[in-house]
Amino acid sequence: RAPCPECEAGEARRARRQVDENTAALNSKWQQLREQRSSMEARLASLIELRDSYEGFAVGVRAVMMAKQRDFPGMTGIIGPVGDVIATEKQFEHAIEAALGGNINNVIVETADAAKAAITFLKENRAGRVTFLPLDTIRPSRVEEVMNLQGKRGIIGLAIDYVQCEAKLMPAIQYLLYNTLIVETIDDAIRIARQESRFPRLVTLDGEVVTPAGAVTGGRTQRESQGLLGRTAEIEELEGKVQQTGKTI
Repeated sequence: RAPCPECEAGEARRARRQVDENTAALNSKWQQLREQRSSMEARLASLIELRDSYEGFAVGVRAVMMAKQRDFPGMTGIIGPVGDVIATEKQFEHAIEAALGGNINNVIVETADAAKAAITFLKENRAGRVTFLPLDTIRPSRVEEVMNLQGKRGIIGLAIDYVQCEAKLMPAIQYLLYNTLIVETIDDAIRIARQESRFPRLVTLDGEVVTPAGAVTGGRTQRESQGLLGRTAEIEELEGKVQQTGKTI
């Protein structure tokens, strides 16, 4: 059968239209990815700025860390505040931050002499008060009631087992969390407190705390911002997403 010029022209137009549609779709997707990356980069830059300026930490901690950044004399042994050197999975962030409480501001240092030098700096500049955890003197311990409760209903496990950090820093973190169990809910914590004559500090996934003396702490503030641990995790997540988006583009 002889070729039909009109048929061929129609096919060509359809093919060209398909190419144009595919190109438009690709351009739209490319633009969307660029906008997503731009938005993520802006958020990432903001979070990194907050992290690097130690926003959210106590005044004294910020003073010490800024002095270290500026190479002040005697600051070489400063490692960093607890909230900046540990990580945990998203589901445990509330529990770990509640377990640490104000201790999230404790600053880990190489030696007691480094702590002494930093305290001198704080006193001379009236820059605040800080608790330091020297790796050469800190002594973590364990308590029996933690081990006795492991595996019971509602108990998730030792808080220290859900924290990641450099191996050399672990003694300082153990010192802060050695006596703490994560439990699922406040009902579990209260039940354990009623049933057991002795029990460790109990923290729930939602951030409530029951102390060994039986005091119960919990709640939320109206403008509760993202925690320090959540900020570190989001930075890592965004860095990965920005890199992946860049490869896709």
